[in-house]
Amino acid sequence: MNIKYLHMMVLSLSLLFLMDCAPITSDMQSAKTVGQGGIEASLNSGGINQKTDASDTDGSDDDIISLSVNDKVQENIGGSIAYGVNDRLDLRVRYESIDLPLAVEAVSVSMLSLGAKYGIIEDKLALFLPYSMYNFDDDSTESVETISPTVFYTHTLQEKYEITPSLKYIIPLGDIADENDPGFAFNLGFGYLLNDKITFRGEWGQYFPGNNPDDSKFTHTTLGLSYKIK
Repeated sequence: MNIKYLHMMVLSLSLLFLMDCAPITSDMQSAKTVGQGGIEASLNSGGINQKTDASDTDGSDDDIISLSVNDKVQENIGGSIAYGVNDRLDLRVRYESIDLPLAVEAVSVSMLSLGAKYGIIEDKLALFLPYSMYNFDDDSTESVETISPTVFYTHTLQEKYEITPSLKYIIPLGDIADENDPGFAFNLGFGYLLNDKITFRGEWGQYFPGNNPDDSKFTHTTLGLSYKIK
């Protein structure tokens, strides 16, 4: 098999896999809630890279070439708003515009997410339950829905720095659930409180699909700002 052809095939399969079951896994928040009546708005921008190992051969068992394809398969920009129902419970809405840079034809993808976050231990441990819907501008492609129970733990240093690891279990819903197993995601977030209103956030994470025959590795890097309106 020609190496160039193999490369194109891997990228095509990567795109198909991404559109089916590689969701946005960034969180861009900590375990802290905004407080009763509080409102916080956030903006973020990030991307997902996929690393896939493959091999090429000319038909001889002794002539096998190992390939490693590492490409940015998704870029996203968006924002979220959190509202504090009470001191322990936040409601969050998030919207993301998604670009697939490897797509042969331009395709528009968006994500709308609605979720609730409950503070188990104040400012330290929280449970987040978002429901997300991915929509495509192609009328022949149905929307994709997921629900993703997430646990956050936040450690605060010197009242200015936040370190937040989180673990997410991503469950596909509807028709895609028959063909796609649930996946896991691990994120490591960092927050720097610029003042009492603005927090700079950065996050790195890795996604582990439930069914992954190519043993692909998905990682994301995301940056953003949070602004406490009230």
